[in-house]
Amino acid sequence: AEVQVVAADKTGTLTVGKPVLTDFHPRPGFDPEYVAAMVAAAERPSEHPSAQAIVAAAQAQGLRLATATGFAALPGQGIRAEVEGCLVQVGSAAYLSGLGIDITPVAGIAKRLAEQGRSPLYAALDGQLAAILAVADSIKPSTPGALAALHAMQLPVAMVSGDNTITAQAIAAELGIDEVHAPVLPAQKV
Repeated sequence: AEVQVVAADKTGTLTVGKPVLTDFHPRPGFDPEYVAAMVAAAERPSEHPSAQAIVAAAQAQGLRLATATGFAALPGQGIRAEVEGCLVQVGSAAYLSGLGIDITPVAGIAKRLAEQGRSPLYAALDGQLAAILAVADSIKPSTPGALAALHAMQLPVAMVSGDNTITAQAIAAELGIDEVHAPVLPAQKV
């Protein structure tokens, strides 16, 4: 009776929690299969659902994935690993920008993907922007009914997400979410 707002994490609560790779755009001058294999190899040690989606897509293509070394995950930002002597960094716009990697050449693609409710990810090989990728997660079948029931009780619903603001707002608009908090790092979600 005293609840004033219901806040839900997006991934795995409002969505199924099993993202799939929806888009892969290598930059000019980069071999698509090489970039896909390097990114998937770097992501393979990660337990993150987006990483698993990238690896599954590469395996479905039959790409050979080398062993990554020096793997490091930066929660809410991305990953880094060495693959066959190449430094592979994959993650958010903020992560790659913070590394001094210029992501503006793919800004238009990123905006379009986010507006479609997809989560853009950026991949760099040896410090050079090599590709923009996107993953998306399906809405749980039970989510619309649960949100309708909460709204029928006059309870506003907030969504908390690590996604960029545009992606989170697109998903919130689709679901009729009242309030969006994004991007939010895992440690900040509580």
